[in-house]
Amino acid sequence: MEENVMKSLKINELKSIACIASVGKISTAASMLGTSQANLSRLLSSIETQIGLKIFDRSTRHLSLSDFGEALLPRIQHVLQANEDVSHFIDSYKEKPIGHVTIAAPLGALVFLSRYVMPAIAAQHKDISISLVSYTIDIDKMDLVMPPEWDLMFSFSMPRDENLIARKIAKFTMGLYASPDFMQENPIKKVNDLSNSYSCILLRSLGESYNNWSYTDSETGEVKNIKVNGKYLCDQAHYAVELARQGLGVVYAPLFLVRDDIEKGYLVSCFPNEFNVECDAYLLYRNRKYQPHRVNVIIEQVVAQFNDIESQKRENKNVY
Repeated sequence: MEENVMKSLKINELKSIACIASVGKISTAASMLGTSQANLSRLLSSIETQIGLKIFDRSTRHLSLSDFGEALLPRIQHVLQANEDVSHFIDSYKEKPIGHVTIAAPLGALVFLSRYVMPAIAAQHKDISISLVSYTIDIDKMDLVMPPEWDLMFSFSMPRDENLIARKIAKFTMGLYASPDFMQENPIKKVNDLSNSYSCILLRSLGESYNNWSYTDSETGEVKNIKVNGKYLCDQAHYAVELARQGLGVVYAPLFLVRDDIEKGYLVSCFPNEFNVECDAYLLYRNRKYQPHRVNVIIEQVVAQFNDIESQKRENKNVY
């Protein structure tokens, strides 16, 4: 019976009993609890009626615990201490930037994060550990479901899950690239030639049997798509770029992923005026109201880093 009653008693009622027991007077306890003596007396009578036992023996000047009250008080104190521990744990969990955060992104985006974003996070948040997880988008299943173990997710498209918040954080420049030797041996004079060639390196995220590549029409300025085929199909842009470096075809990839190869002469830009299309990148996460503080801290840090990179981009210090 005691267990059932204790479950039904509210924390404020237990605190009232403990306070009265500590001072021995309802008037003093009422002042400490911020209520009136009459209200506290009614509350105590209601509790004792609910229990069916007297907690205090009353005299004209002082309250003392009954035998039952003496046995009950340690249990009340235990419950109050446990409640305080839970409250402290919740506050610490929400307010201290300590713990683990998992970030998921396509492999190419993880390379970018590792190079331009993670060093700043590591420097400023030494008590937060990070897992970087790669994923592959299936063009036929573009649900972008975030598994519960992921805290943040990078995507180049909007999610269908209305419970996810999509924050646009960057625009990545997409282009067409190949090795100098490949271009010399397989000259492509106009964009439409790509649709008649099997020299394109395909990305599974854009389709398994063919890809649609976006480009800007040099005459109208309109963004169009061209359907291309190829002998090679890659799960990740990172692998596709390596195939292009080896002279096995042309690849459609973000500039940041090939910048070093261009500077070293391993790759050249094909149709730089046409294939210079910007693609939106989104940071996905759940409602921040219910996120641990460490996750919110990383969200703000990631956004700040991308804002800084965007500023460099506007100053012609193009990163991506």
